[in-house]
Amino acid sequence: MARCLGVDPITVKRQAKRLGLPPRCTLRKGAVKSQDKRRDLEQRRKEWLKFVEEHEGDGIKDLTRRIKSAHATYSWLKNHDREWLFAHLPPKKMPQRTKAHIRTAFHSVDENADKSQGEDRDVIVSRAIRLTAQQIVNAPGEPRRVTPAQLEKAVPSAWLRRRPNDFPLTVQAFQEVQETREAFALRRIQWALEKCQEESLQPTRRELILSAKVRRVLDIPSVQVAIEEALTKLAKNGR
Repeated sequence: MARCLGVDPITVKRQAKRLGLPPRCTLRKGAVKSQDKRRDLEQRRKEWLKFVEEHEGDGIKDLTRRIKSAHATYSWLKNHDREWLFAHLPPKKMPQRTKAHIRTAFHSVDENADKSQGEDRDVIVSRAIRLTAQQIVNAPGEPRRVTPAQLEKAVPSAWLRRRPNDFPLTVQAFQEVQETREAFALRRIQWALEKCQEESLQPTRRELILSAKVRRVLDIPSVQVAIEEALTKLAKNGR
């Protein structure tokens, strides 16, 4: 710059300082640092979303205690991107159910049941499993998938299912209420559709897919059909 102006380099620095201009190297370093921070932020966000998706059903405590990398990512986001992190925490876990809870749940389903008659364990647990699945499906907020892990936490029944011939109702209930990837994806699309309708939103196909979190199951024909039907409904409502 001094050569271009035909002056001494000290003069250039003095005038730049008088005008309050930052040194050129500071500008470069600042820009690079800002870009690096942005890339780091985006990477941490992707890592956290991946942890939450891969360990669906785990609460925040289980997730950060069992997985060191998840704890590190959580701590970093808590310090640098707190608002975004708290908006993307995993759903709160359902409370553990004791045997007393199972009996209460059973009797609440069938209030006319003869309490004086000893209920068979197979009947009690099978009905408790179905009730738990209904509670997961009907829970408010973002949908949660009915998985073996979710059912086991609420209704411990592994010891029953290891003897399928002795407890057929429990085994049958456990198998029937579990959600496949396809069924859960369809339920998420319906939830995303209702959410858009409530908020009068007109999302693009990509935005709807991201909102419903079904990007990984787009190879399933029924999922593709459900997405197109949802977009058609939203388009009609927007007219």
